[in-house]
Parts: sequence; structure tokens; C-alpha cells
Amino acid sequence: MPKDTATRALREFALLKALAATETLPEVEALFAEVTGLRPRRRARLFAESLRRRRHGVEDLLRTVQGHRKEDADVITHAISGRVGAGEFDLMLATYEEWNKVEDETAPAVQMKATALAGAISRCMNKSLLLRLRGTVTRMQLAGADSSRPIILSLLKFGNKRDVQLVLDRIANERFPIYFRNHTELGRTLMKRMAEVESSVPMFVSTIVGKREFWEYFPAEERAKAQPGDLLSIKDVSNRSLYYSHACLTAVSRKWKNAPPRSARSFM
Repeated sequence: MPKDTATRALREFALLKALAATETLPEVEALFAEVTGLRPRRRARLFAESLRRRRHGVEDLLRTVQGHRKEDADVITHAISGRVGAGEFDLMLATYEEWNKVEDETAPAVQMKATALAGAISRCMNKSLLLRLRGTVTRMQLAGADSSRPIILSLLKFGNKRDVQLVLDRIANERFPIYFRNHTELGRTLMKRMAEVESSVPMFVSTIVGKREFWEYFPAEERAKAQPGDLLSIKDVSNRSLYYSHACLTAVSRKWKNAPPRSARSFM
């Protein structure tokens, strides 16, 4: 890379970082003008424009996402991070739920935008917003919705045993396959949080562990003949591994409170 190109790239990065951190509108406008004066590439300019728009509120940015192509969604929503007000968080959740309702593999534009917004929600999440996020997890679709994973991850990161039970119930009641990449990250997050906030294995997890199907594999034909009390309460057996891993890691989180998180991998 030529020296002047490298210098320009470093200056561009420094200006974008300053633009993300500054609060006053005059400083925002001055930094934005300096960034655009460097003639940055399209994605860098779009990010600078998004950081500038962010000062006018989340609603303006969400309208921008809707008006751009799907590949731009992640760039635009990365302007949303850190602490947001309850009203803005509610707006983000309401917009996410609207997009999540119509998201599936046949609508890649909606799916990419919903996933990008879910990432922004995750970056802004804190414990004070838990009740709001819990409501969204109760209502959103899981099957066919890639965007639901970062929402579930945020709930497990800040939640308690009630939230683990909510996630297990949602997985169990889903009638179609749920495809979450990287079960290990979900499991490690769950274990860490449960070790922090719970002093014993929750009763609902003890009930799950007491089922025969928790310890034995039931092929479909045997499952149809088994006693209901022996079976895990999952409607789609393809979701068994996801359900099992979450229940299992909750059960052992107290035992492994001080163990390396990667110990969880043998259960995933």
C-alpha cells in the first residue's frame, strides 16, 4: 500500500472514530465534512452518514435502512451502539418484530435487515432493558429467522432462570426446525450467566433431566410409542440438540462456575 494511501486510511479511521464518539452537532458536522473531503469509499461514507444521522435519533436511521439495499443494513445499523433511551429501544424492538414476522429464506432482503437490526439491539442491551427484550422473545418467530439468534444471546447474557425457561419453552413449542449457528457461544453465555445469578439447579431443569429422553435417544418410531412422561416436550425433534444443550448446560453451570468456559464444548 502506498504511503499516502495508508496515511489517508488511518486518517479516515481516526475521523470515523471521533465522529462516533462526539456529542455536539457542530463537531459532528465538522468531522463529517472532513471525512467526505477525503473521498472515502462508499461503505465508509455510508457509515459516516449513518453516524451523522444517528444524532437525529434511531427512527431516522431505521428509515434509512428500509430505503437502502440489503447489503447496506449492517453498515447503517453499526451506527447504533452503546446506551440508548427506553423509547428508542422500544422503537428498535417494534421495528425488529415487524421485520421478523416476514423474514425467511425466501426474503433475503428482510432477513439481512432484521439480522442487522438484531445486532444493534444486542449492542445496546443492558440489564435495565431486560423486561422489554423478554417481551420480544415471547412474540418473535424462531424457525427460519436467522435474526432471532442475537436476540436470544442477549437475553441469556443479561437474564436469569426465568429467561432460560422462556428460551427452552420457545424451542420446545416450535413446530419447525430452528437453525442457530454456533451453539457453543450460546451455551457458554448461558453457563456464565447462570453461574453468576443462580445458587442451585432450577426446578424446571431438574424436571427435564428426569425425563428418559434426556438420557436416551428415541428414534421417531419409538418416540411415537413412548409414554408422554418419558419424553422431552419438543414438538419438532430436529430441535432436540438445541433444547438438550441449553438444559444440560444450565444444570451443570453451578458445578463449572470456576472452570474454563470451553469445557462446555463436550456437551454441544
